[in-house]
Amino acid sequence: MSVHGGWTTWSNWGACSVTCEFGIQRRHRNCTNPYPSRFGDHCFGDTMDDRVCMVKACADGGWTTWGSWTSCSASCDGGLRTQSRTCTNPPPSPLGKACEGDSSKIAISKHTNRGFQRIPFDKSESSCRRGNEISNGFIKRGKWI
Repeated sequence: MSVHGGWTTWSNWGACSVTCEFGIQRRHRNCTNPYPSRFGDHCFGDTMDDRVCMVKACADGGWTTWGSWTSCSASCDGGLRTQSRTCTNPPPSPLGKACEGDSSKIAISKHTNRGFQRIPFDKSESSCRRGNEISNGFIKRGKWI
């Protein structure tokens, strides 16, 4: 009499293959419930089952230090100067958080007899000197853009 093979139940899922980000988890089963006899059919299907696992972020983003202020954009009256930083210290991993805050600063500089004077401002000011408003590096008369 032939005894056909039968699958055992799946094992528990194994540990994720990585400690952060995306990895693989695996589980197994065997064709031993019962084991097929000499003339019995072997089990059909896979002995292994895989799934994607997501553990945690490898790294959240971190800001670099602020760069130097650029030269003033005007040689007389008022001009602009900028300062920037990047979110690359470290860069955020695929599951990591991006840096919070601004990547650049803008300042109005005013020419004086002692050279250029930086005049800081922020969005809370009702006007940014001479009636201009500045947003994301663009100047526009009137409202924020």
